[in-house]
Amino acid sequence: MSLKVRLKKLEVANKPQRTFVIWASSGVDVEAETERLREERGMIDSDLLLVISWSSGENAIALSV
Repeated sequence: MSLKVRLKKLEVANKPQRTFVIWASSGVDVEAETERLREERGMIDSDLLLVISWSSGENAIALSV
């Protein structure tokens, strides 16, 4: 299976938003990873968060922004 994701950088009120991506296989705590990004990388609410997750053995990919 091949996956290609492109996300354009957006600007809101002349302030560029940053984009963070979490690749998460089944069993990964996405909430904990999001908190880690907030603490370690200074992610704020106006930043974009792209979550790419999948379940083992399935061909489905879920995307959420």
